[in-house]
Parts: sequence; C-alpha cells; structure tokens
Amino acid sequence: MKQLLIKTLILILGRVGGVAANFAFFFLLAKYLNPSQVGIIALVISTALLTSTATTFNMESASLRYFAHAKNSGDIDKAASFAKFSKTFWIIASPIVCGLYYLLSPNENYYIVGTLLIPAYAYLRMKSRQSTSIGHPIQGGFPNLLYRPIILLLLFMAIVYSGIGFDEVTILTLALVACIMAILIQSVLIKKPLEFLKNSTEISYAESGLWIRSGLMMSGVFIVTELFPDLTTALASPVASKADIAILIIAIKLVSVSSFAIASIDMAIQPKISVFVANNDIENRNKYLLATLLFKLPSSILFILFLYFFGEIILSVFGEEYTKGYEIVLVLSLMPFISAILGPNVSILNLYGEHASIMISAFIALFVASIAIPTLGYLFGIFGVAIGAVLFHGSWEAAAFFFVKTKTDVPYISPYSYAKAYDRPV
Repeated sequence: MKQLLIKTLILILGRVGGVAANFAFFFLLAKYLNPSQVGIIALVISTALLTSTATTFNMESASLRYFAHAKNSGDIDKAASFAKFSKTFWIIASPIVCGLYYLLSPNENYYIVGTLLIPAYAYLRMKSRQSTSIGHPIQGGFPNLLYRPIILLLLFMAIVYSGIGFDEVTILTLALVACIMAILIQSVLIKKPLEFLKNSTEISYAESGLWIRSGLMMSGVFIVTELFPDLTTALASPVASKADIAILIIAIKLVSVSSFAIASIDMAIQPKISVFVANNDIENRNKYLLATLLFKLPSSILFILFLYFFGEIILSVFGEEYTKGYEIVLVLSLMPFISAILGPNVSILNLYGEHASIMISAFIALFVASIAIPTLGYLFGIFGVAIGAVLFHGSWEAAAFFFVKTKTDVPYISPYSYAKAYDRPV
C-alpha cells in the first residue's frame, strides 16, 4: 500500500513538472511568435498526437491487463508476445497512417514535421505505458511526461538565446528532436526493467485480436483523459482562425492547472479508497470521498474567483492579443468545478471493475464533443468552442456519475448526506 502511494505521488510530481514545462514553453511561444503562428504549432502538435493513436490502435492502454498481468503471473512468453506484437503493429501501421495524415493535411511545410512526429509520439507512449504498468514509472513514464517537455523548453530557450531566426517549422522540428531525445533516454532507462523479456522462448500472436479490440475499446478513455486539449483544438480548427486556436490553447493550459490539481487529488486518494472497497469498509470509504469533496469544491470555486479578478491580467502577460480569451477562461474554469462537485466517479468505477461503464462514458463524451464543439464554434466563434469544451467535459463526468449511481453502492457524498448517514457533525 505504501509503495503504491509513493509511486502514485511520483507520477503526480512528474506530471506537475511536465505541465509546468509545457506551460512555460507556450508562454515563450506567445512572447516570440504571433498568435497565428502559435495556433499553427498547437494545431500540428495536437493533430499529430491524436493521429499517433492510430499507429498502435492504442494497445498500450491495455498494458496493465495483458503485459503486466502476464509478467506478474510468470507467463514471460505472453508478455513478450504482447510487447513484440505492439511494436510490429506500430512499424507496419506508421507509414500508412503517416501517409494518410500527410495527404489529408494542407500543403504546408510544417505538416511534414507533423507527419514525422506521429510515430515518435506513438513509440514513446507505447514504451511508457508498458514500463509503467510493471511498476517502473520513472524509467518508462518520466521520459514522456517530464523529460520531453523539459527538453523542448530548453531547446527553444537555446534558440532564443542564440539569436537564430525561427518560425513554425523550426519549433516543430525542435519538438521532434525533443521526442527523439526522450526516446533515447527512455531506451536506456527501461533496458533493465524489460530485461526479463529476453527469457521468452516462444512468441505467439494468438491473442492479437483481443489486444487490438481492447486497445480500440480503451481509445475513447485515453482521448478524453489524456488528449482533451488536442481533440478540442482539432475539432475547433474548421471553424476557428489560427489566432483563435492560439487563444484557446493558452486558455485551456491556464485552466488545466486547476483541472490537474483536482485529478491529482483523485489519483492520490485512490490507493487508500481501494483498500476500503476491498475490505467493505463503507464508512471510511465515504469519509475519504467526503474529504476529497470538501477539499476540491472550495478550491475550484476559489480558482473561478481568482480567474474572474486576475484572469485578464494573467493573459495580458502572454500578449495583448490573448486578453480576448478572458471570457473563454471563465467558461473553461467551470470544468474543474464540475469535476469537483460530481466526485471522482471514474476512479470509483475503476475500483469496482466497471470498465465497460468508463468506456461508454468516454464514447458518450466524444459524441457530444464532435457535435457541440464545431457546431457552437460555427455559431458563436471561439466562445462557442469553449462552451462546447465544457459540454464535452461535463458529459464525461455526468455519464460516469450516472454509472456510479446505477452500477455501484456508492452514494453521492455531501456534508449533509454524510452527517445524516452516520449521525455525526462534519
């Protein structure tokens, strides 16, 4: 239990560092490039990240179920088969996916770099998920979560300091170099953790169909939880200018500070709640759920108030053009509030083994996003895109909330309900 908590906290710290480095990178972009250029860079990176899932069919998301489970049960051949099939699939699918991406993209040089980013992002994520699933988040996960954004930030700072001229292609090339460097670092760090694969004696792809289906089924969850800004950006691109895309991405990254804090609380508390669920300790389970609500809800409200009073000032630091995003930031700030008030429902569903409910929730959210973001963006511009993004996020949380109430015995925990159930003051 203690080890699990430590690893969870390590992952949180890695994510914090990565989020901070990424935020600093976009801050510098906004200072040295015009909004249209920033929008182009954000759009190419977002579409490359989204497209990269097609090169692996998201099989890496099933690593815990197949790769880690096989290793822990002593079936080295099965673990090695999963790892080799995932890599072989990536090698075969990458040229096809990259070719389609390039053909369907506008005839601009920066999309050439975007095409090269696709397999790099996919490979880094694939090895990250596999290594993390067997208990090595620092060796496997940190190169993707932390080292890549830090390397990109340092490379950009070096370019700025050197006085060399740069444009969108230059910056995207730096992103590619950072990704390749992260892959090299990762390959060194995971060499020992993955050494057990050399003991494999027989490779079999008999279950490859199952691995592919699992990856595809979990793709919705991955996109909703990990690629929310990227999908929002991609869906907004047909109805928003490149400058508006830049304003949107800066607003999302500003609000993501609070959203990430809310998610981190859920991640940190999940190992403890899992023990209570396993022991059927309902009172302590509910007490901890209440504690998360009492911490997250006031925090999210304070964050909204903070942005209301200081949001425009913060955006002005990025440049005068970005102050147009003040109303967008206020709208997007409702997302952490929704997460806080509805509770850690995805975590609860995970603990109760309701994985199908999580997947359905994700696909509901993706359906809402595909309709709401472009439609509202067309009708109301970038402000409509922000409303669509909140509906996207809200539908994900609301669907998970519904399944918790219908598939588990966990009630909605509020200070009033807790006090009433256990006849004690909060």
